[in-house]
Amino acid sequence: MSIAAVEAQKPGTKKITLVELDLGQRQTTWFNYSAFTYYVDFDAVYDRIDAAFLNGVVGQSIVSVGSVSSDAARLASKSSIAAVESTELSFYWDASTRRVYIHLQGGGEPSLHRITLGVVYGISNHAGVYGGVYYEGRLKSAPSISKHRDPLFFGRLAFEGGWISIDNTDGFFDRLGEDNDVFGNSVRILQGFEGFDYADFIRMGQGLIETIRVGRDTLEVQMVDGRKALSRRAPSRVFDATTYPNIKPGNIGKPIPLAYGVILNAPVVCTNEAESPAPANYSFKLADCTDHEIHAITEVRVNGAAKATASTDLATGTFTLAAANYSPGDKVTCDFTGYEDAGGDAIENAADVILDLLEAQLGMVYDATSFDQAEWAIAAALAPDIGILVDDPTEVYEIIEDICASSMLVFFQHDDGRFTLRKYTPYRAVVQTFGEDELLEVPTVEYDPSEVLSSTLVGYARDWDEDQHRYLHDTSQEATVFEAYKIYREETFDTLLTASSAAQAFSDDIMLLSGGVMRKLTAKFKLQPLEREIMDFVDIPVARQGGGFLGVAKAEILGITKDLLAAQISLECRIVEIYPETVYVQGGYWGEDYWDDEVWGATYQEVVA
Repeated sequence: MSIAAVEAQKPGTKKITLVELDLGQRQTTWFNYSAFTYYVDFDAVYDRIDAAFLNGVVGQSIVSVGSVSSDAARLASKSSIAAVESTELSFYWDASTRRVYIHLQGGGEPSLHRITLGVVYGISNHAGVYGGVYYEGRLKSAPSISKHRDPLFFGRLAFEGGWISIDNTDGFFDRLGEDNDVFGNSVRILQGFEGFDYADFIRMGQGLIETIRVGRDTLEVQMVDGRKALSRRAPSRVFDATTYPNIKPGNIGKPIPLAYGVILNAPVVCTNEAESPAPANYSFKLADCTDHEIHAITEVRVNGAAKATASTDLATGTFTLAAANYSPGDKVTCDFTGYEDAGGDAIENAADVILDLLEAQLGMVYDATSFDQAEWAIAAALAPDIGILVDDPTEVYEIIEDICASSMLVFFQHDDGRFTLRKYTPYRAVVQTFGEDELLEVPTVEYDPSEVLSSTLVGYARDWDEDQHRYLHDTSQEATVFEAYKIYREETFDTLLTASSAAQAFSDDIMLLSGGVMRKLTAKFKLQPLEREIMDFVDIPVARQGGGFLGVAKAEILGITKDLLAAQISLECRIVEIYPETVYVQGGYWGEDYWDDEVWGATYQEVVA
C-alpha cells in the first residue's frame, strides 16, 4: 500500500491536487551521448563536448519535462539512460541533472526531425513547490475522472475525462492557444496530502489535451482518453504499381492485409494479373510480411475448387499458381495461418496478437515502464487463440477492441500510464476490504434482469470471403433460467475465435455472468479506494446501522469515478457473492488446542443456519 493510500484512511487530512499540463516547446540543441542517443542539458554543462562546439549554447530555465515527441510521434518515457539507449522512440528526463535523453526512430539525428518537449506547467488547489516545480494555486476545478466497462460486453472501456478549470483573471493565459503548442499534449492529475514530497503523490488520471477555452476569468482545458494516441490506422502499406507493375489497375491502392491465427477462405490479390504476354505462373500475396513471415499455407482454391500451388514463400506471404490452374478474373481464396514469432510459433493467442499490433504498428516496446507485465502475463495465460485478417484500414485501438470482445479481455491504461490487459475470472483475489464506517451512505442494490440470457449463439471459424461464421448453440441453461426468470432470451456473439471448444468456453463465461439477475451497487467513499482499478475485486458491507440488509458482498468494480477536489471516489460494482452470516463460537470445553504452554478452547466463525 502506498503512502498516499495510508494517508487516505485518516480523517481530517489536507488534500492536495496537482495538475500538470505539457506545453510544447521546440528543442533544436542536442549533443550525442552514445550510439543513437542524444541529450540536452538545460544548465549547458556538457562535460563530454569540446568547448569549441559550445559557442552560442546557453542554459534554459526549463524545470521539468513530462513528454517528448519527434515529428509528432510520442516518445515512450523510460526510467534510465540505459533504457533509452536500447529503445527506439524513447526519452528519459533526469530531474537531478536537468537533462533530457532521446533515442529517435532508426537512431536518427535530432537535426533530421522536429523535436518538441512537453514542458510541465503545474497548477494546484494549494500553491507550493513539488519536485522542484512551483505549482501555482490557480486550480478552480478538476474533472470527475471516470472509467467503466460494460458488465457483459468486453473490449469497450469508456473513459470520461472532462474539463479542467484554471484561474485566468490576470490574463496570463490569454494567448495560450495562439502562442503555444498545446493540442494533443499530455495532461496528468495527481493526488497527495499536506507534507508530501512529489514522489509520494499518486497519479489519479492522465490523458491528452484536446479542446481549450480561454475566457476573461477562466482557462478551460479538456482532458480526453490517452488511448487516442493509438489512433494510427493499419494496415498502412498498399499495393502499388511500382512494386507490382503488372497488377490489375483496380487493385492499386488496396491495403496489403495483416493476418494473425487461423484464417479461413481469405480472398487473395493477384499481383501480376495484367502481365502480357500471359506468364507461366501467376503470383498472389496473402499478407504484409514486413515484420513477420506467415506460419503456413493450408489450401488454395480457385472458384471454390482446391488447386495445387506451383510455389510458396512463407517469408514474403506469397504463392504462385500455374496458368493451367488460374485465369485472370478467377476468384482465389486461401486457408492459411498468419504471422509467426521469432521462434517459429504462430502468433494467435489474443494477448500476443494485441501486443504484436502495439509493437509492429505503433512502435511500442514491451517493458516494465510502458506495460504492467505481471498482469499481461496472467491475461495471456487465460486468453484464447483467435484468427483475424485486417484488410481495411482501421484504427489500431478499434482492432484491439474487436480482439478483446472475442476473448473477454479488457485493454486499458493504469493511472500511472502503463498499459495492461485483464480477463474476467470469478477467482480473482479480493484486494481491499472496506468497513461500514468508510461508506458515505448505505449502497442501494439494483436488481437488473434486462441482461439475463437463457442461451447463446457463438460464431467462430469465420469465412473471410463470405463473411459468415459457424455457430455453437448453447442451450444448456435454458430450462434453469426460464424456471427462475420466466424468460427466453438469446444473444448472438460473432467472434474471432477459431475453434468450437473456444466458442464453448466463451459461452460458459457469458452464462456465468448473465445466467442470473445482475446485482449492481454504487459505493461512495472519501479517498479510501485511491488505488483501485477496473475489474478489481473488493469486499463491501451492504448493511444498515445496527445490522441487517445483505451483509458483506464480494464485488467486481465495473466503474470508478474520482472527484478529487471534493475528495470522493465512487465505485460502480457488480455483486459476485454475498458472504454467509457468521457468529463467533467459543470452544465447548478446555483442552481443545494448545497456545504456548497454556490449554485453550478452540474458537471459530460458524455460518448462521
